[in-house]
Amino acid sequence: GLHGCGATFGIKGVIKRAAYVRGNPSTKVSQAELWKDMAAAVRRWSDEEGDPYPLGGELVIECPQVYKASHQRGGKERTDPQDIVNLAACVGAIVAKLTYPQTKVYLPREWKGQVPKDICHARAIKALTPEELVVVDAACTEAGKLAHNVLDSVAMYLKHVGRVV
Repeated sequence: GLHGCGATFGIKGVIKRAAYVRGNPSTKVSQAELWKDMAAAVRRWSDEEGDPYPLGGELVIECPQVYKASHQRGGKERTDPQDIVNLAACVGAIVAKLTYPQTKVYLPREWKGQVPKDICHARAIKALTPEELVVVDAACTEAGKLAHNVLDSVAMYLKHVGRVV
């Protein structure tokens, strides 16, 4: 997102950290500054436990998808079509800032298909080990009403490493 996003860090298919990473909350700076600030926030979060690159790191990120107007953002009225441009710009800024050896970009349909969010999240939670569940629960608690973003990142990671279908 423009002001925050879910993030999950794993090693060899095991989740080690998860969070809702907060960017710049200001609405008084340019869009480009918000993109750069979000990318910098994700980079700081990814580096918290040292440089992950020697671990053979891989960035897995979702790029927003354009839908028919009737399906965009769940058909919600009064949504700004500019939002998807800002999301895509944030993805580009994050990819540029986190120079992992490999990067995999997924469209939403590529990692979750047509599965509703609540079912996707339930499948991800069911696939977690007890240790991972502690990590994800703590991240969701801290994120509060934005926990769905954390669960999206967890589910996408688990799909990427083949732990959920």
